Amino acid sequence: MPPYNSSIPQATDRINQSQGQLLGNFQEIPLLLGVNHLNFGDPNQGKHKFVTFPSQGGAPVTLGTDIDVYNAVTGGTQQLYVQRSAGTPIPFTQNYTNAARGWTYLPSGVLMVWGRENNFTLNPVQTYTFSTGLVGLPVFTNASPVMQFTRMHTGYASNNNQIMLDSTAGTTTTQFTVRRSVSSVSIISFMWVAIGV
Repeated sequence: MPPYNSSIPQATDRINQSQGQLLGNFQEIPLLLGVNHLNFGDPNQGKHKFVTFPSQGGAPVTLGTDIDVYNAVTGGTQQLYVQRSAGTPIPFTQNYTNAARGWTYLPSGVLMVWGRENNFTLNPVQTYTFSTGLVGLPVFTNASPVMQFTRMHTGYASNNNQIMLDSTAGTTTTQFTVRRSVSSVSIISFMWVAIGV
């Protein structure tokens, strides 16, 4: 099949001379539309079967009130990004997780990090690092002990099985501090989650 020819017909062309080229151009149309689409004659013609995003070298220039979705490599892995006309591109498929901790972006740009710590020693105050750093201070952080028949307390007292975030040491963009009552020696692991940007 001849390739698509954008230079026909010329003003001086005769139909019998350009007929083969025109036919070739028409034959190219369903080949183009048929890539990832349902083609002519199908009840759902024109609809996507799936969407393929070729890898981009960088963020596209998003104009006006447009919003772009594109594919780019981050850390050696293809990721889908959302790019608004103003703001930082959001890698909303980027994530990391293993048996103990992980993190993920949401399409809004919110970053959620979580984990489980199993090395809570007899020291009643310990600092832990987030599984990835946040740009700003988290808007929500929580820690819960992993054991049966326990409950969270909002204040610090001498009750057994008590665990809380330590406001004195504070929570930063990279770490948080957990405090437990001295008598809570049975708490050796806890789960935590933080939400920020």
